[in-house]
Amino acid sequence: MRRLLLTGLPLLLAALGLAILHPMAGSPDENAHQRYAYAVVTGQLPVGPEQQVLVPAYLVAEGPECWRFEPGIPAWCAIEDDPMSAAGSEPVRTVTQAANYPPLYYAIIGWPLRLLEGHAAVLAARALSALVLCGLAAAGAVALAGRGAPDARALALPWLLTPGTLALAGAINPQALEIGAALLMAGCAWPLARGASASRGRFVGAGAGSALLILSHPSGPIWAVLIALIACVLAWPRRRDLLRRRALWGVVAACVIACGAWLAWRLATAQTAAYADTAGRPDCSWLCVAGHIGSQAWPFARTTIGVTGWHDAWIPLPAAIACLLLLAALAAAALRRGTRAERIALVLGAVLLPVSAIVIEHQTVADAGFMWQARYALPLVLPLIWLAADIALAPAATEEGALRLRRGLAAIVVVQGIGLLALAGFAAARFWIGIDAEDPGRLPAAAVVGLVILAATVLGAGAATIARGRALPAA
Repeated sequence: MRRLLLTGLPLLLAALGLAILHPMAGSPDENAHQRYAYAVVTGQLPVGPEQQVLVPAYLVAEGPECWRFEPGIPAWCAIEDDPMSAAGSEPVRTVTQAANYPPLYYAIIGWPLRLLEGHAAVLAARALSALVLCGLAAAGAVALAGRGAPDARALALPWLLTPGTLALAGAINPQALEIGAALLMAGCAWPLARGASASRGRFVGAGAGSALLILSHPSGPIWAVLIALIACVLAWPRRRDLLRRRALWGVVAACVIACGAWLAWRLATAQTAAYADTAGRPDCSWLCVAGHIGSQAWPFARTTIGVTGWHDAWIPLPAAIACLLLLAALAAAALRRGTRAERIALVLGAVLLPVSAIVIEHQTVADAGFMWQARYALPLVLPLIWLAADIALAPAATEEGALRLRRGLAAIVVVQGIGLLALAGFAAARFWIGIDAEDPGRLPAAAVVGLVILAATVLGAGAATIARGRALPAA
């Protein structure tokens, strides 16, 4: 429990700082998700094909319409005269594009929207969402690192959640559960596949993580299958021993039950229609989709590291490049130090990323046009980063090797910490001041508080991690 708290608390504080920094409905489709969350906790399920739900007026009073997609317009235009506080809780009928998503995530985080009112309700729901992602991620990191004294791997894993992931954690978005569950599933299943201690906790975590992942999001089963496929590659040298374990079949049973529940919900409810203002591409073939995904490789790489807002607050370019170079160095070290099965698993994961993007995009492009965003693949990207780090930062047998690990750990902390602060700083400027705005705004008190919490967490946790890393001995 102590290691779980030490791992998860800095993540949670960073996510809370970012949650406070963002304006209302300041993250991707957050207004749609919070309306659906209220519908879930008030029993308005299933939502009809018209996608209409009944919500308190405060949930529609402070929308992003006047500033989203316009970097020069700060979010002050949405909060003049404090419309959310003035709106109250009178029920109004509105539309949500998140209608009939799997309801599990919304049932977990939606209660503050029913029990509280105004900004406090939304911030409390954001806090619960941050707790979901950070708690599951911390459990996955502890399971992946294993018991015993923390080594460079255990210290590095929390820092390898990308800045954009922590921004998403502090928003009302079902990807919080999807990403957290993916990290729990991989953090428990992949060590089992690689021959680590076959503890009961790891099997339970693998089963729970896979079930939560499947039930988290419409795309959850896809990522569960891909994580399981990589586990099969890792486990191939010891497959017979694993197949004889009853606990493994318990994990399989959890996956089957979750898939059945996901499919039943999918078949029993009217699925979300395409956005009305999105032009479909019915003539776009597989080759057309692949060409589009390939042409967007650099924007996808950059936004995998950090993007927030309505996809209009990107991490500054130098910070993005530094983070990508760091991840490339980890991958290269992992390919050099890993076993044959581990190298195959990493290469397979790298291949599956664009393939999964093409397959998923092809399913919707005819009706909805090109909608793929890099954050959709985070449930696979982040576990692969963790796997590479776990291999690359394995304890060294010599003092020279241990010194390299200490320096590598310090580089991870510094680069990722700067990246997180850079994304937050740019987001604050975009949300509250405006980028090259004709009428610049100013930082509100809440945004200052959020930035202070984030900076204090990054500096404090970073200094503590580097100090602990300096004391790491050779294996």
